[in-house]
Amino acid sequence: MRCRRGSALVVAVLIMALLLALTAATAVAVRTRAQESRERVAALQGLSLAQAAVRLAEATLRQDDTTVDTLHEEWALLGDSGNEVRLLGPGWFRVQILDASARVNVNTAPKEQLMRLPGIDDALSDAILDWRETGETPRPAGAKADYYLALEGPYLPREAAFETIGELLLVRDLTPAILYGPPLPPGEGDLPDDEEGLRLPLCEWLTVASGEPNVSSTGEQRVDLNTATAEQLTEVGLSQEQAEAVLQYRAGGGEFTSIGDLLAVPGIGQEQVRAVADRVTTSAEATLPGRINVNTAPQRVLQTIPGVTPEAAAAIVAVRDAETGGFTHLGELLDSELLDAEAFRQAAGYLGTRSTTFLVRAMGRVPNNRTVTAVEALIERSSEGTRMIRWGVVERAPGWIAWGWTRQVTDPETGEAVRW
Repeated sequence: MRCRRGSALVVAVLIMALLLALTAATAVAVRTRAQESRERVAALQGLSLAQAAVRLAEATLRQDDTTVDTLHEEWALLGDSGNEVRLLGPGWFRVQILDASARVNVNTAPKEQLMRLPGIDDALSDAILDWRETGETPRPAGAKADYYLALEGPYLPREAAFETIGELLLVRDLTPAILYGPPLPPGEGDLPDDEEGLRLPLCEWLTVASGEPNVSSTGEQRVDLNTATAEQLTEVGLSQEQAEAVLQYRAGGGEFTSIGDLLAVPGIGQEQVRAVADRVTTSAEATLPGRINVNTAPQRVLQTIPGVTPEAAAAIVAVRDAETGGFTHLGELLDSELLDAEAFRQAAGYLGTRSTTFLVRAMGRVPNNRTVTAVEALIERSSEGTRMIRWGVVERAPGWIAWGWTRQVTDPETGEAVRW
């Protein structure tokens, strides 16, 4: 009898222990699910806040004067480069608008320009060009379908324009470390940088869409140098003799690839080119793709343009930053202290003073939760309004860490420092 009672007690103790273990495990699971649920809710709230920030940026761009685009305008100052925290409903958001034309367009940049980018050598530039261009024969150091199909996980190159910067990771030998920079430990997000930004990751130099409206600063249709009549050329400011010289230049097989080629026409000097630069073009397209805005591009980007030396790039930045109105047209660059005649001829086809495409970055977060939701949108702006080309959620890494936003900001309500 005593043995049976002892056995029953042991069994009861074991059952109680098992029940306690199950209860503890259930409590942990419930707490975990509750935490996951709170994080999902916080992420959704953060997404809504970030989307609201994008809409604010879009509205700001719609109200902008499109005569010229500079870093002194409301769109460029919105959000203090992502450092300002704004209250909205239950949480906070941060926002920044970047001019896509302040970057190198990976879909239009020639080999010479690509090779001036950090981490891009002869082989990698050829591989990028082969990826975006049609044809079966690779460039000397490039790669076409036969290379990609021989990989362990085979795929075909697009042979068309890159749709996102992340697509560059599909290009042979272009690694995440080259595109996004070396990985950073959690909690560390401030990128190393020097005065010229030369240690910025490649992704912060590039865009997949950019351009300049092909109209004058006053919104008038430009005259195409390759098709214009003598009458049209005199209407924009050339003399009759100069207009005839342009026609003779074309008749002799000359083609205008940029307005800088006007300097090759006999009888047309720098003064005349400066006078007509804003009213002539070499393309019938409504938008000139890939143009880099001299009013917004940093020195490091201007230096990638053929004909633009580091000294010339620094001089351009100094002049444009001293004048809040910026350069209104390219003719203003034709100056011995900025671009001489030969440099202008090489660079003019790459440059502009206005922009059509903007990159909007935004983050949303609710207080008492560390979950941050970041989004990035590409917005096209015209005189008729704005159009969102694409948008998407951006992960921490590789992703918004490369933005270089400060991780510690000020709570707009309490004034206390908050770590994002």
